[in-house]
Amino acid sequence: MSGGPANYPLVVGHEIAGIVTAVGSEVTAFKVGDRVGVGCFVDSCRECSSCLAGEENYCKTRNDGHLQRGWPRR
Repeated sequence: MSGGPANYPLVVGHEIAGIVTAVGSEVTAFKVGDRVGVGCFVDSCRECSSCLAGEENYCKTRNDGHLQRGWPRR
């Protein structure tokens, strides 16, 4: 294990999942208790057509070595 021992029960990888515990006054899409998740944004530009469509794993500018461009679509 390269990062040292894990502090259970939380073991975060490339994706993050959890349950909303608080929301701000302007949040409308989530409420306390909702299950939520964040996918892998590693090296995504957040500006190309794939990123804007919410498919950062298909980012047109990404080249991070383990999630290469050109993987087949779902």
